[in-house]
Amino acid sequence: MQSNNSQPRTGAVVAVGALMMDLLCQVDELPQAGQGVVVTSSEMTLGGCAFNSAEVLRQLGISCELLAPTGRGMFAHMAKEQLDARGLALWSPGEGDEGGEGNLAVGEGAVDTSQAATHAEPVYDCGACICFVTPDGQRTMVTLPGVERHFQPHWFDGAPTKEVALAFCSGYEVDGAGGHAILDYLARIRHDSPEAVIIYAAGPRIASVSDDKLQKILELRAVWHINDQEALEFTGEETLETAGQQIAQLTGSTVIVTAGAAGAYVFEPRADEEGAPDGADAFGAPNGAATSGAPAGAPSTHVPTTPVEVVDTVGAGDAHLGATIAAYMQGMNWVDATAFANKISAVICQNVGATVDEAQLAIFRQMLYANQQ
Repeated sequence: MQSNNSQPRTGAVVAVGALMMDLLCQVDELPQAGQGVVVTSSEMTLGGCAFNSAEVLRQLGISCELLAPTGRGMFAHMAKEQLDARGLALWSPGEGDEGGEGNLAVGEGAVDTSQAATHAEPVYDCGACICFVTPDGQRTMVTLPGVERHFQPHWFDGAPTKEVALAFCSGYEVDGAGGHAILDYLARIRHDSPEAVIIYAAGPRIASVSDDKLQKILELRAVWHINDQEALEFTGEETLETAGQQIAQLTGSTVIVTAGAAGAYVFEPRADEEGAPDGADAFGAPNGAATSGAPAGAPSTHVPTTPVEVVDTVGAGDAHLGATIAAYMQGMNWVDATAFANKISAVICQNVGATVDEAQLAIFRQMLYANQQ
């Protein structure tokens, strides 16, 4: 699925997933069962996988329709305050009783939610995430799920499906009660924009997604963007090389695996497998294929990164995804886009929180567009 095209790709970019509040807690060590620890410092920031990726896209000059509900409640109020402070207006599809205060999306247009008021739905707050960050920069998360786990089909009634170049979704939301609504929307994009790239960012819930949802994901012929731990958990393999090759075989699509200080890996299916999965058995294998053992000759590329002093890793994977998409939309192939994204992810790791200000990414925006001069 790689391309050597050097010209920017055209069409809409759509993000589907969560906007949440992140409570970042610096701790000297994680508590053991029954133990209490004291937070040395804390900060409340905007987060959520889809928002983090879309924010990097925006900062790099790529317009993105962010379909992320905010709900109604304490965390939703905090989110709105921070959005207002950034001058951002996000999608709010009415969401029935939990409400919203507008229907704008990041990008060029708005989502028509005129039918939403006719649906009686439960009240959900915006989700939140408590992130414990230890001195080595590693994060351990406790998620308080909210409205982002309860997408409804009618929320997508006015969402774009035609002339879409790329759409991506997060596994957290796919794993939730609203996962089928998200996957059905992506299937409409696949139908109306057959050449669109769809990216599945599975996340830590990768092994929890039900067989029927995995079936739909495979039918989308999605590129997978995951980290090394997720790849090993999903496949049960012991080495990243074998795990990545196995997923490329399963999906028939490109698989991008981030690996922290080791950089990232790009796995490509063999030419006779690309786009092959038409279905999956109970174990997720396409057309009865085996679920263990790497396909002989499946190509992979190691994309190294420059080591940095890590402050925290919150949002590093989301930023990597956003930067990968930005570079791909500017005409890079997946390997070059991954190399570019490694640089952005390193910047995120040197800061507190999942996003950084415009100035820190300005030089990368210049790099991204330099080849188009």
